[in-house]
Parts: sequence; structure tokens; C-alpha cells
Amino acid sequence: MQDYGFLSVVPPLLTIIVAIYSRNVILALIIGILSGSMIITGYNPLAALLNSVEEQVLKEIAAGTQVQVILAIMIIGGFVNLLEQSGGARAFAGVMTRVISSGAKAQVLAWLSGLAIFFTDSGNALIIGPLYRSVFDQFRLCREKLAYILDTTASPISILIPFIGWARTSCR
Repeated sequence: MQDYGFLSVVPPLLTIIVAIYSRNVILALIIGILSGSMIITGYNPLAALLNSVEEQVLKEIAAGTQVQVILAIMIIGGFVNLLEQSGGARAFAGVMTRVISSGAKAQVLAWLSGLAIFFTDSGNALIIGPLYRSVFDQFRLCREKLAYILDTTASPISILIPFIGWARTSCR
């Protein structure tokens, strides 16, 4: 294994800068992967492209645990899309706005829901986020606060529950 020194910091920094500047995370990740591959392959663009596809992306996707995570997230995402398309999310928001009388109560309820639903850390955000998005919009609470609430409940709960997938794969 070769020591790249300061060059090993360039791809993550470049990724962060591109993500902030362009507000496009996918583009930033692609540029980060390609810049890392350029460093690894000795600044050969063709070799870097092949390395990034074969050695970085495909090798990671082919790992067994990665396939499980991708499949679980796709299933949860499909379920959430079904809820949104069928009007279930809007109906939930309508009921919640009749029950909840303030923004503070909406935040506490989102927090409690984050504690109660624990499939996976990212699955939690996929399920609860779309349900509470319109509730937060009606109380004029920023979506970043909803994201923060979901993130601070999803990961801690997911690691504390021993029978879900996140804890099993992280302990191997």
C-alpha cells in the first residue's frame, strides 16, 4: 500500500467543495471518485476511469452487505413512493395538523416517530421524512430541522436495537 500523504486529502476536499458550490451531491461524488482514481493511477485519465468503475464502484456494489442495503432501501423507497402517490402522506399530514397545534409539538412528534420506527438508519429517514414534510411546511418549520431530528434519532436507535440489519452488519 502506497502512502499518498497530503494527496489523500484532495478527493474528499474536492468532493465537499463541489457539493457546496454546485449543490449536486451525485456530481460531487463522481468527481471525488474520479480524482481519487486519478491519484491512484498516476494521473492517467483512461486508467482512472477504468479504475473508478471497476475497482471502486462495481467492487463495492458487488459486496454482499452493500447489495442488502441497496435492496432494503429500494423496497422502503418504493413503499414511500406508493404512500405519496396514493395520497396517504397527504392524509397523514391532514390528520396530524388537526391533532398538532404548534410547531414544537410537530417536532416532538417527529422525534417520537423517529424513535418508534427503526428499520434501518436510512430507512427511518425515508419513511418518516415524507410523512412529516408537509406537516413541517404547514407550521413553517424548515426541512433541515426535520432532517436533523430524523438523523439524530435514526442512527442511535438503529445501533441500540440488536435485531435489525444495521447492528448485525456493523458488528461483523
